[in-house]
Amino acid sequence: RLHAQRVYPRRPVLAHPSLQERSDAAPVGAPLRVEAGVYAGPLVLSRALVLMGDPGAEIHGTGSGSVVQVTGSGVTVQGFRITGSGAEISKDDAGVKVTGNEATIANNRLDDVLHGVYLKKVKSARIQGNTIRGKTTLPPPARPSSTTIVADEAEVCGAELNVNVRGNGIHLWNSEKNLIENNDIAETRDGMYFSFTRQ
Repeated sequence: RLHAQRVYPRRPVLAHPSLQERSDAAPVGAPLRVEAGVYAGPLVLSRALVLMGDPGAEIHGTGSGSVVQVTGSGVTVQGFRITGSGAEISKDDAGVKVTGNEATIANNRLDDVLHGVYLKKVKSARIQGNTIRGKTTLPPPARPSSTTIVADEAEVCGAELNVNVRGNGIHLWNSEKNLIENNDIAETRDGMYFSFTRQ
């Protein structure tokens, strides 16, 4: 069964310097303001940093794996549109995957992501004010190179993902002492899912 996939306006990806390079170069714990534009993921945040997106700042994944991975403690990600995760449930693909403690994921828009925010063995995170829309279709098969593709075509068709194989809006596994509030979640399997998780 084919289904019309959401299509968003195409914007140029800002490549130099990359967002990964900028975040790696920022002082530990410092705020890093990110200007409007499209930045290529995946992005790995391995140490304390406050990453703040201006209106129009976007992080686009490749359609494989997680778009943003928070592996360090004390990381904040706020104000971004984050899109384009992979679709492998067994790998916990997500818009934002958090394995570092004391993370704040706030006021982001996550589109076309398997899990929205996935917390794994995390303490004292804050997940607040995010809008999450799950991945509802898989990309269409690659077309033969001889096929002409119209860049601005109105819609792209792919296989619809059954609700049972979609990810969750916010997924917590083996986590505790986390605050989750005021998130808007739709088009996922479960809005919030808790496994081996304590208050």
